[in-house]
Amino acid sequence: MLSLVSARCAVKNILKLTPFVVSRQVHKKKVEKVIPVGSSFSTVYRLPQISICSLVNKFKKYQLIAFGAGTPVAFGLNALELCDHAVPVTFTCVGIASTVAIFSIGQIFTNLVGMAYISKDRSRVKVSYLNFWGDRLDKIVDSSDVVGITVESMTPWDTLNIHGDPVNYKISFRFGEILMTPLFKIALKHDPDSHTPVKT
Repeated sequence: MLSLVSARCAVKNILKLTPFVVSRQVHKKKVEKVIPVGSSFSTVYRLPQISICSLVNKFKKYQLIAFGAGTPVAFGLNALELCDHAVPVTFTCVGIASTVAIFSIGQIFTNLVGMAYISKDRSRVKVSYLNFWGDRLDKIVDSSDVVGITVESMTPWDTLNIHGDPVNYKISFRFGEILMTPLFKIALKHDPDSHTPVKT
C-alpha cells in the first residue's frame, strides 16, 4: 500500500515537472538557433559572383556523367543498327570537345576566393574558396601565416599567398568587395587602394 502511494506521488511530481522541463528544452533550442554560426569571425572580403563561378565548376560533374553514360548508349544503338554509324562518332567528338572546353573554363574558377574573414582577436584568418568541382572549402590559418597578395597584371585575379601552402588562391579586386578596409589590411596584409603590401 505504501509503495502504491509513493508511486502515485512520483507520477504527480513528474507530471508537474514535465511542462517546466519541456519549456526549458524548447527555450534552449531557440537560443541556440539565434546564435549565428561563425560569429567569432568578421567578413573583410566577398565576391558576389562566387555562386555563378561555383555553378560553372559543378556543371563539369553533370557534363562528365552525361558524356560517360551517353557514349556506350550511342555505340550500342549503332551496334543494333538503330542509328546511323555517324551518330556515335559525332556524339563522341562533341562530348570530348565540350568536356575540354568546360574543364578549361572551370579551371579559371578553381581556388577562387569567395569570402575572407578575420577572427575577433585578429589571430586567425579564414579563407573560403572553390575547389575543382565547385565545392566550397574553408581554410583557417594563423594571421602570421598570411604572406600577402601578389598583383597579377596578365589576369583578372591576383594571388593570395599563404606560408607553407602551395595553392595559389585567386582573389579579385575588380569584381570583389572590400567590406572593412582596416581589417582587410590586417587580415591579408595588403592595401586595396594603393595595391601595396602592408606590414603588421
